[in-house]
Amino acid sequence: MEVESKYLSLFYRQDFPLFWREHYRFWQRKHDRKDWVIFFLEGAFWRKVGSVYITKLHQQIPEIGIYVGEVTLYKKGVATKALTHVFAWIQKNGYSVIQARIFKDNIGSLRLFERLGFRKDNPLRKDGWFLYHCRLQQNT
Repeated sequence: MEVESKYLSLFYRQDFPLFWREHYRFWQRKHDRKDWVIFFLEGAFWRKVGSVYITKLHQQIPEIGIYVGEVTLYKKGVATKALTHVFAWIQKNGYSVIQARIFKDNIGSLRLFERLGFRKDNPLRKDGWFLYHCRLQQNT
């Protein structure tokens, strides 16, 4: 069922409006993706501070990405803990290798993923990113 409404026809996007039809198609494609929200406990309150996602779940090697939106939480272990929990989900669901696409200027992410065992597979791509792979340890 399509929703036709002038109030639902536009969603904000940085470069241009996102129309309802395009937004709906985006959500239809999410069956091949898993997302988690990263929460941070501050005092007695939990705050949403980022997200982890896995895409390409239909392939043998899915792709992982992470975003922590608060600079004050960088180098505090938030991303490491979040990724560690997601790695457990990945292994539980039968995957043994995971890949990450990391932009060359994102030094923090490059260091994070390398520290977690990811290794660069290729030279710098034309659009400025590296592809990293990691073989996850098997629990025996």
